[in-house]
Amino acid sequence: MTTDIDTLQEYAVQVETLPSEDEDFRGALITPVDSSRHEPDEPNTPLTQLLRFIERGEPPPHWSEESESDRKSWEKTLGFCKGAIIRGIVNLAGEEAQFNVLWGPNDPHGGWFVQKMIHWIKDYPATVEARRDEERDDLAICATLCLGNLARKGTFLLSSHANDFTYLVCMQLESRCVVLVQPPISLVPSLLNLVGPRMDLKVKHGAFALLKHLSQSQRNRNSLGEAGTIEAIVHSKVWENMADIADMVQLSAIGIAKHLVTSHGRYQFCPSRLLCGAKHLMYNSGKCSETVSRA
Repeated sequence: MTTDIDTLQEYAVQVETLPSEDEDFRGALITPVDSSRHEPDEPNTPLTQLLRFIERGEPPPHWSEESESDRKSWEKTLGFCKGAIIRGIVNLAGEEAQFNVLWGPNDPHGGWFVQKMIHWIKDYPATVEARRDEERDDLAICATLCLGNLARKGTFLLSSHANDFTYLVCMQLESRCVVLVQPPISLVPSLLNLVGPRMDLKVKHGAFALLKHLSQSQRNRNSLGEAGTIEAIVHSKVWENMADIADMVQLSAIGIAKHLVTSHGRYQFCPSRLLCGAKHLMYNSGKCSETVSRA
């Protein structure tokens, strides 16, 4: 059994590191291996199998027959392996060459991978009372970071100076960000559900990062404002957390607020208090940045 666990761990580490290093490996992850075994809405690719492992993989029943110390050690390793594979998938979603594959080119709603990520976000319980101790934060983190990477690609191109062809590509990428916000997907309420004051900071990081990218599209800002995004930022309590990752979460929140303050009528007056408070906090913490100074 120990040999099997060690093999799984080695495989998971390879999946974590190779997507950012090996082009052939990235291609192999998204290449169908047996078309006759496709699910109705999912291709039979190694990536599909990895997502199923993350979502459904559980300790096998015979582990219960082993000693408590062995069982806990194996369960810890299983959790590590899922985390490593999630990081690998997030890296894959951040690679330019895979962007048009992971976002289905012939599906206006993004295709199977995007729909899987949307499902993981929307499936997270909306109320604290409905959440269990073992609630799958890892699925929400994976989904928000993957969609954030796909949306970030559009943000990068939109800021570039290029020819007419690139301009058309920019507009296409922006429209994909709009797809996530507008009906029928309407993802914003589900994302705001992930930034509540009692949510884990890593979950907030993924949600705020994705919201920041979505807010950079002018066409999305009215929907973000009407959904109460600024109010959610105020109540998220990210300003009270001094963990290392809190820097990134706070900067994402400031970026969202900056876009909405300048674009949405309901926030013309009160949000300045939020921005001033955020600046004050970051300066006092010695974490000043160009992003904050421009907010």
